[in-house]
Amino acid sequence: MDNKIYKLLKLFTTYESISVMEIAKIYHKNYLNIISDIKWLFENGYIYQHQSIQKTSPRVETSNGALEVKAQLGITTEGRIALNNYKKEKDKFIFMEIRNWTSFVIALISFILGLYNFFN
Repeated sequence: MDNKIYKLLKLFTTYESISVMEIAKIYHKNYLNIISDIKWLFENGYIYQHQSIQKTSPRVETSNGALEVKAQLGITTEGRIALNNYKKEKDKFIFMEIRNWTSFVIALISFILGLYNFFN
């Protein structure tokens, strides 16, 4: 999961249910530009489709069946777990970066002080 998919999946925690068309309006894009990401979320079981209301809605075929563009979608338990895991990994990565840079700065200061003491 990348940051773009994470932000898209996080939308489903803000809205109880939302359609592909509504997501496209939020992102100010055509639904064709975001359907591949939504299809990926649907195929991996992170989102589910509520019962279809319109049989004439455009459809996208997936390995889990047809995904209707105007049908309401919701987040699954797996989707919530994936969001939580991604957030934990992101926080862990940021902590590791801060720790690594802090170690580097301390080592650099020690090196400079060592050189200073060596030449004085």
